[in-house]
Amino acid sequence: RVDAIAMVPVHDSALDDLIDRHVARGASVITFHSDAPQSRRTLFVGPDAFHSGVLAGELLAKLMGRRGRVLTFPGPRHAYHLAQRYDGLRGEMELHPGLNEVVACVGPDLAAGVVELIRFAGPIDGIYVGSEQIVEVAKALQECDFRVPCVGFTNSEEVEPFVKSGVV
Repeated sequence: RVDAIAMVPVHDSALDDLIDRHVARGASVITFHSDAPQSRRTLFVGPDAFHSGVLAGELLAKLMGRRGRVLTFPGPRHAYHLAQRYDGLRGEMELHPGLNEVVACVGPDLAAGVVELIRFAGPIDGIYVGSEQIVEVAKALQECDFRVPCVGFTNSEEVEPFVKSGVV
């Protein structure tokens, strides 16, 4: 008999049925790092995605002098943690009327999309990347030799050189 299960859901709702079956059998299910809020999970352990988005917005606003146009890459809205981050960012941006958002919707080749957006979107003064695609955005910024404040969510070895060079 299983008394407790801990799991990291791959997609926020991908494991809801499995979680619910185990809960119905009496097991406590704890999700961590990524939540499954529509399931009957017992507990979620992880960062507060909404507050993370607020902090990203606060940092970006400060770096931009609280004014300018922001290019955003929030990530897929069906991913609960990304949607929460984006909601937090937007809430914080509303506190700074000098910030204007330009929402970026790009296809699978994110880097090419970023380059095109930067070239044709008009003046861009800051960039927000809510998903783990910060490396692709950083590569595009480097390719364009474009330097504006860029705030994202990862601390991988892959993004480290972009942080050190000031691209991110």
